[in-house]
Amino acid sequence: MRLPNAAVSQAVLIGVADYPPESGLTPVPAAKTNLADLASALTDQDAGGFTPDNCRILTDPDDLAAVGVALQEAVEAADDVLLIYFVGHGLVDETGELMLALPGTRPNLPWFTALPWTVLRRQILSSRAATRVLIMDCCYSGRAIDALDGGDEALTAQFDIAGTYILTSTSRTEIAHAPPEEPHTAFTGELIRLLREGIDGATPLLTLDSLFTALRTAHRRRGLPPPHRSGTDSGADLALARNRAYRETIIEPLGPHHPETLARRVALANEVGAQGQLTRAAAMFGEILDAFAAAGLADTKAADDARFQWAVWTGFAGDPATAAERLATMATERAGRLGEDDPATLSVRHQHALWAGRAGGALAAAEAMTEVAERRRAVLGQHHPDTAASELGLVRWTGRSGFPQRAYELASQLASQLPRSGDLLASAIASEHAIWAYEADLGLARDACTALTAYVDATARQHRQHHPWTLLLTRDLDHWTGIAGDTEAAATGLAVRVAELTEAAGPRHPDALLARQLHGRWSCAAPRAGDLRPVETDLSEVVAVQSEVLGADHPDTLVTRRVLALCRDRGSGADVTDELADIQRIQSATIGSHHPETLATEFERWRILGRQDGMSALEVAEALAANARSRAVRLGASHRDTTASEWASARWYGQAGNPTLAIEKLKRVRNTLVLLSGVDDPLTLAAGHDIARWTGETGDLFGAVALLSEAITARERVIGEYHRETFRSRHLHAVYLARGGSTREAALLLADLIDDQRRHLGPDDEDVTVSLADYREANRR
Repeated sequence: MRLPNAAVSQAVLIGVADYPPESGLTPVPAAKTNLADLASALTDQDAGGFTPDNCRILTDPDDLAAVGVALQEAVEAADDVLLIYFVGHGLVDETGELMLALPGTRPNLPWFTALPWTVLRRQILSSRAATRVLIMDCCYSGRAIDALDGGDEALTAQFDIAGTYILTSTSRTEIAHAPPEEPHTAFTGELIRLLREGIDGATPLLTLDSLFTALRTAHRRRGLPPPHRSGTDSGADLALARNRAYRETIIEPLGPHHPETLARRVALANEVGAQGQLTRAAAMFGEILDAFAAAGLADTKAADDARFQWAVWTGFAGDPATAAERLATMATERAGRLGEDDPATLSVRHQHALWAGRAGGALAAAEAMTEVAERRRAVLGQHHPDTAASELGLVRWTGRSGFPQRAYELASQLASQLPRSGDLLASAIASEHAIWAYEADLGLARDACTALTAYVDATARQHRQHHPWTLLLTRDLDHWTGIAGDTEAAATGLAVRVAELTEAAGPRHPDALLARQLHGRWSCAAPRAGDLRPVETDLSEVVAVQSEVLGADHPDTLVTRRVLALCRDRGSGADVTDELADIQRIQSATIGSHHPETLATEFERWRILGRQDGMSALEVAEALAANARSRAVRLGASHRDTTASEWASARWYGQAGNPTLAIEKLKRVRNTLVLLSGVDDPLTLAAGHDIARWTGETGDLFGAVALLSEAITARERVIGEYHRETFRSRHLHAVYLARGGSTREAALLLADLIDDQRRHLGPDDEDVTVSLADYREANRR
């Protein structure tokens, strides 16, 4: 049971009120009111399932082509729900084919002047929307059901899988009813009333099936022809609006302790949570459990299921540790009552592992998921969705425990074992596979972005745009956008996610805090970051709240502290090495000295230490070399993080007076980068620049100039003539020319370089100042 995802759903409402006298068709003045009021009900801000921008209204369309264009645009734009409504006259040609009459329709030429049902049917069947809804308020509209049930078997099979629902005002032989002097036709008028007022005793959402049942009852009560329907289960469960009468009917007349009342309260609490009101949903389940106890039903299956939901929504509400604790108790109880291998017991154990991991115990979560996956495989089978879900959880927590290579291997196995499809589980597996491929240095960040985009779309279709999982996945997608290189887009998107998660869960919720941390990270990393003091202030607040909510030693708190330290280093230039040392000490004690996050903190600490006056370049070089060896053991010798440490150590060996060793290490780095990313990757070119630099420091100025000439040509081609790094290769090239005695040529090159730097970097840029100093030195020589 769900509402449409309004952002990717489309409604097209077509109505014909004015038929000219020569058509021989009587006007249907109520059609105009039908369109206006149905659109208002469907797009109601509080109850409706569509947005005004995605609801097209065609009143008395003269041009058949205009109808076709509007329908095709909606078909192409709808990913979740496509709804088409028609009110007007329906005609039948000599073959029994249904024709929808437009203002210019001539009954004796229906195929040329009306909208043939077969044409509309073809457009509906071509839509990729997850659910398609057709509502027909015209004579003989029941023929649409007959038409969709037969014909092209391949298309019909597609339609059934994706989900569709047809609701018609009449059967295939009956006339629709439009009472004179009434503002609406009988069928649509009742539909609008139900959408506006709700249905007593129905579910929290007005599904198509509940609307059909209420419409049929109302028509029979008035002595009108009953409406008809046809639809798959997934289409029947789609709701067009929230039930405005639900709250008033939840207690009366059954009483507060009646099982049906309690079942309705459970449904309402889940609906509230799905809307993003996480804390309220958890509180409602607490109240529901009190009601079960008061009714003497605490030991029933329904109460046990409500306890399970209570624990899950408690986790979503921001208390994963309590959720894990409650689920651990439930798992023990269910194991004693049902057995260790009962599917219900395994469901609780799966959720317990998930929330234990989110509470900070990634390694424990991976171990628990291993056991659950093994038991589910034995009990349910390898290809059961629940088995796959636990194996997917094992992938995720193995990676988050600091073993990306193993996570990638598990994800590869899982992807190969399950048939490929476009469902939610397949999208989840594909996204985890792409993420850990990147983390294991076997894939690209943009591939992870593509997979996550598909996963977000699938989650939004199955749940809702503001469902917790949808919000969290969208946050992760924004983060990966930054990893893929678009730091400004990442920061912009994460600012929106911070607002959404804060509104849904509160400012102290761990997921809202993590969104703030990621926003700070990418705001600081953006090329035009500007004044970073507001970012530092916000990150300081995040650290303080995370320390209270999660604990000072929680992995997320420690990563936020590192992000803050690096932001302060870039922004205010503060000495953050002691802070990074403290973070590394705690990480070593909690997640291990060789965990990738611990090694990342160590790398940043030594990178910054190297810039401090009086620091031994050799000590920094050896420390970074040791960091590279540790990363090679944990992540692999060719991993990008290992390469970064090796590269940094090479630079410092050069600074320590050993340019030959620096060149040796840099050549290994460059060879690795060529294999991983190709000869034209910017990092490969940067390594080539550094090799040229240290070649010059060995005294081989001729060789250095030749290498820098190649570097300039390659950088101009790959990253652009006016890129800062291209300018730096041009600068070093001129410097080595001057050292080799070609001072006049060097001065000319530096003069051209300074002009370009001033135009593209600004006259006050630090690189311009350095170039000016070297230009003056070349002229003095």
